[in-house]
Amino acid sequence: MSSRFVHEALAGWNGAWSPTQPQRGMDRVRRFLARQPQVAASDISDLEHLRRSDCGSALYATVVLASVLDSFYVWSASETAHLVVPLDLAQEVRSVGLSAGQLQRATDDLGAKPSGHLADDARVQQLYDMRFKLLADRTRALVKRVSAFRAYFDGVARMQRDLEALRWVAQHGDPNRSEFEAQVADELRTADLDAARDAMRTAADQMMRWGRQQ
Repeated sequence: MSSRFVHEALAGWNGAWSPTQPQRGMDRVRRFLARQPQVAASDISDLEHLRRSDCGSALYATVVLASVLDSFYVWSASETAHLVVPLDLAQEVRSVGLSAGQLQRATDDLGAKPSGHLADDARVQQLYDMRFKLLADRTRALVKRVSAFRAYFDGVARMQRDLEALRWVAQHGDPNRSEFEAQVADELRTADLDAARDAMRTAADQMMRWGRQQ
């Protein structure tokens, strides 16, 4: 996983929201990058810990997908750059983290369904059921969003594989001149060796016949 996206995920989960892209200008870009915090092993551990919940699992999957997407060169390749719909991966990760963190805290605050004497209170039970339904709807919306991100990933990954195949064929599909010349040289050398072998066999036969005639 990319440490950059781990940081964005945890920042979003903890309720932080700030621009993930620097303003234009090299000096501003340098200052923006200098402010980026280092990700420690404990941050990776924290993200792993979040996988125990549905919300955390959705965020973890987003970080993994974004990290792989960021490693692709299909974004900048001359053959495909105009075909890829750009997406701010860091902003997407942080945004999912923010939604997932808010949803998880709301779910934790609601807790289990009221029991005891509150179980007989129709107003309490109705309010709980309404809150529970709303949180379930938000969970489905979050899962649907991550599923859409996965579909985007699949599309870009397919394009990346096609680009790799295209470049391999362009490089290795047709034998280059040096390979052709080497093949011709090998074939000529084989012909020379065959001719030499035949000449030696003929000479040996003649020597044997000369020996018998003596």
